[in-house]
Amino acid sequence: MPGMNEFPGTPFSRTSRRVLAALVGLAVALSLASINTMWFPTSDGAYYLSIGRNIATGHGFKFQGQSVAKTEPGLPLLLAGLYRLAPGKYWPANLLWTLLGLTVGLGAWLIARDSRAWTPEADEPEDRRLAAVVPPVCFVVVLLGAKLYQESTRILTDVPFSALLVIGLWMMGRAVSARRAAGALAWALPAWGLLCAASLTRLIGVVVLAATTISLLCPGLRSGRAKASRGRRAAILAPLAAPVLAVGAWL
Repeated sequence: MPGMNEFPGTPFSRTSRRVLAALVGLAVALSLASINTMWFPTSDGAYYLSIGRNIATGHGFKFQGQSVAKTEPGLPLLLAGLYRLAPGKYWPANLLWTLLGLTVGLGAWLIARDSRAWTPEADEPEDRRLAAVVPPVCFVVVLLGAKLYQESTRILTDVPFSALLVIGLWMMGRAVSARRAAGALAWALPAWGLLCAASLTRLIGVVVLAATTISLLCPGLRSGRAKASRGRRAAILAPLAAPVLAVGAWL
């Protein structure tokens, strides 16, 4: 996890750090405790599991013998891989969904840590203390949210999509803040990969990509105090067309 004592000289007591560490540990432990070998029955879960099993057993991208080519392929392909790993077992999916839920919490931590709202330029002790506290608190609050905790125990698209989206957007933020085109591209490429996977898990991901593209084209885009160069904008924007084309080609 990112360090909670990243600000040397911050008036942040050892007791406070221990309390935050305990809360983070508790949130992780509660999430891991939800792992089980059972499947929580849902109609959508049965649909995706059936398609995944058909793919794994060589019966094609079908549900009850009917082609379902317009269904986003991300989750069925993932479940097909898990089925081949452990046929008829649900614990691999439950384990993966729990880890993806933890990833959503980690994404909240990273975004909060990198947010300019909590990393002010002023060297005020109170501001530095707040910057050290907010990221782990965001992690705990997001991870223990009732909806995320519930969905982490069900084989549905919500948690994989959220994990891919939040980490992809965090990486895109890092690309925007990079000072050079090469650095922007190094962050934009994996961000593209994650957002592409998110779009192939839920079609709404394409809307997020469109909104991201519009925001990057906005003349007010800045990195630090300087406007983004054309080279960095091109490095960031170029890969964003691929997820849209990939989903369009599939559908």
